[in-house]
Amino acid sequence: MDTLFPTLSVTLSQKRWTCILDPTLILGSHGLQGLVLAKYLGHFVELWVARELWHILDNTHFYLEQSEAELQTLTEPDQRLQHAWTPHLDQHAINAWEHIRLKTDLAGLKISWLGDAVGQSCLPTWIKDGVDPEALIQHYESLIQSLESQLSQTDREQPFALACCETVALLATLGTGMILTCEPKPNHPPYIVDCLERWQIPCQRRPLNDSIAAIARRYWHHLFVYAGLPQLLWSPNLHLAVLHLNIPSTFHPSWNATPWVEDESAADGFDTQWDSSILPLSPEINPWQSAQGYWYSLQTLPISSPQDENASLSSQSASTSA
Repeated sequence: MDTLFPTLSVTLSQKRWTCILDPTLILGSHGLQGLVLAKYLGHFVELWVARELWHILDNTHFYLEQSEAELQTLTEPDQRLQHAWTPHLDQHAINAWEHIRLKTDLAGLKISWLGDAVGQSCLPTWIKDGVDPEALIQHYESLIQSLESQLSQTDREQPFALACCETVALLATLGTGMILTCEPKPNHPPYIVDCLERWQIPCQRRPLNDSIAAIARRYWHHLFVYAGLPQLLWSPNLHLAVLHLNIPSTFHPSWNATPWVEDESAADGFDTQWDSSILPLSPEINPWQSAQGYWYSLQTLPISSPQDENASLSSQSASTSA
């Protein structure tokens, strides 16, 4: 049997995907499942979170009391329905994250973030080795400020809206990657997509038969299986989705190739280094002006309703009897 089925060892050396966890996924009603994602998925993708996660955890009592007080002021059914559709902080998820922050080494979670300063950040090796962290944080701050100008007063009072703003700015700062998010229910845009639409950034849902989305979706499915998390894809209450952003104005002209110099190390012409310095954004440029979002569900097939399933079973019984 050993000769027929020898041991096979495979090593993957490609760069891992960059993935930012949507704050509603890790602190909302699905927060405990989001925590499982953060714990195990970081071994296969480069996970990031927005720094607002830690700001929220520093002020959880305020935000929770604010949400409860807001609910008490809503008397009309339509107001309560809108409130129900707005994501809210989950006490169990908050408790779990607070426990992790106090009792464990956050670096062990394999999660990165940009803080208010370099010393308050957790950065992957590629940034430490090739990019000035202070310039990166300044770039991040500039993008946050430019996007915050689009927020309404209601958004500014909603912790998840502020966290989504920072999440989008983080994705633009990194220049590549995606946001792992979730739909409130099947075929409904994630909250972060609704936010982007309000902030004049159009988002387009890619259909299940989109060939490019199908490739990405299949890769995500493999990652979840490798991470031992297929149950999250099967869950009837968790509707995962992925958001990509095309933000041309944030690709700063400082990201240009340095002049090529012929030497032994660059004899094939493919070893040209890139100037990874980052210059401040020009105040005359709105980096979000031509931004476009694209999102797709990680669900492989449309979810049928119980009525559809009953009708299908009835039809099968009738054909069998005939």
